[in-house]
Amino acid sequence: MYKKILPIIAIPLFLGCKSETDIVKDSNFTYVDYDNKPQIFDASFTIEEAFDHRQVCSETIWSEFEDERGRTIVQYECYLDNLAAYFPNWLEGRKTLEVNYLKDKYDDLNEIKAKLDKVYDRQKELQPIVDNKENDFDAYSKIFSDLARLKRDQQWYLREIKQREKLFPNGFDFAL
Repeated sequence: MYKKILPIIAIPLFLGCKSETDIVKDSNFTYVDYDNKPQIFDASFTIEEAFDHRQVCSETIWSEFEDERGRTIVQYECYLDNLAAYFPNWLEGRKTLEVNYLKDKYDDLNEIKAKLDKVYDRQKELQPIVDNKENDFDAYSKIFSDLARLKRDQQWYLREIKQREKLFPNGFDFAL
């Protein structure tokens, strides 16, 4: 029985022996996306494989230290080899990326401008109709106000007729 328990107890002991540096090195290579969420860059290799085999580095050093809040910080250092040859190529590549990005944004803006121009042209086409409708609206408003006035006048005449009928129930004859 002790033969079975001992290996089970020993596993956590051995796993707990990894340093913070080893834990970081064995982690998947991740990055933080635009939504501030960590994403695995490529699960097929670890951080150590990504960082320790960079062609630009002549030497890499991993170290750890404790910060003022008591956290263990793992630090990676890369000693650049042939810096003068690396950075012009890097800068040229970065420049190409930025130029392409700006070209894409310029094209996007031109598409938006073309759509806005179509909207503006359509607005110019519709403006006379709107103006005409506003004139129609003014005409309809005048007609409705005239109708309302006529209705008031009609009601007044009906009241007058009813009052006269009360005064002259038999009617009146002007031909006397």
